[in-house]
Amino acid sequence: MNRFILSAAMSCISFFSLCAGSWPKKMIISVPVTDVRSKPGNRIIFSYDNLDWEQTTQLLMGERIIAYEESRGWLKIKAKEQRVFSSNKWHDCCGWIKSDHAVQIQEYPENNFIVKIPIANVYSATGNTREKLTSLSLGTTLLGCNLKEGWCKVLLPGGKQGIINKKAIGEIKKKSFVSYCDLSKNIIEIAQKFLGSPYLWGGGSFYNPHMSDPLTSIDCSNFIRLCHKTLGINLPRNSYSQYQDSKKVVSEPKKGDLIFISTSNKPENIKHVMLYAGDDVLIESVGKIAGKSVRKVVKSNGRIRLGKEVSKLKSGEKVREGTVFLGTFLR
Repeated sequence: MNRFILSAAMSCISFFSLCAGSWPKKMIISVPVTDVRSKPGNRIIFSYDNLDWEQTTQLLMGERIIAYEESRGWLKIKAKEQRVFSSNKWHDCCGWIKSDHAVQIQEYPENNFIVKIPIANVYSATGNTREKLTSLSLGTTLLGCNLKEGWCKVLLPGGKQGIINKKAIGEIKKKSFVSYCDLSKNIIEIAQKFLGSPYLWGGGSFYNPHMSDPLTSIDCSNFIRLCHKTLGINLPRNSYSQYQDSKKVVSEPKKGDLIFISTSNKPENIKHVMLYAGDDVLIESVGKIAGKSVRKVVKSNGRIRLGKEVSKLKSGEKVREGTVFLGTFLR
């Protein structure tokens, strides 16, 4: 997309004040990260050391939502890019976000770039000095066009323009245009960027130690979702929904496949998901392993973690912490 096409696209995108129009409203997230809560109100537990069960997920700048009502500075929304499977139906993930964390929009932009590094800075596109406008999480999608000298011009929610280093972003490509070999290699490289990040229940962003409100980082399923999203593959929100949407693997998982853990012999009770990195290595965002606190993104050995080498697993087989089910989005 060149700068002339971007200018035309920007002229077609209209932003409105929150009070304009009637409900429901098309909106996009206008801040780098926002919490989605099960009911209006800030986090009760503002710490990585405890679980806040009212936290549903997080949304990144530019994510599409539908807003249905406003109450005391909070919007009731559905997240159009985060689905869940429940009661034998697919639903949009729902909850409440702060009212000033989204802007109304006439038409959703067709974003063409995605942030592929942990944290990417966007700078002012005007003037002689580069003033930082915002910092964006890996997995954030943007509408932009290439400029000379290694920069891209991007449109931020609210109509402001900025520039971002080309090395920080990649073009959103369809899975069909990329080989399985490249997909599996790339997803492991992305997953390893998260190693050491703290576990955050309901988290859906890359850990930014310089941001405290909201807290940033990921839980098990949002870790998997962001790794795939960076490759242009959209996954559902939680681990059970991801299994439902995946291509089922019967046995002998390969690099890039997903290992799901259920508390029973039924997929409906899947509570955790891990990425297989090959050579009996698993990467996961986990709170506990064998009852011991971990609370971060870690690598683990399959034989030690599950009691059996990962490449020899069969879907429906019992392992140390439950029953394993296998799926993939890469092949």
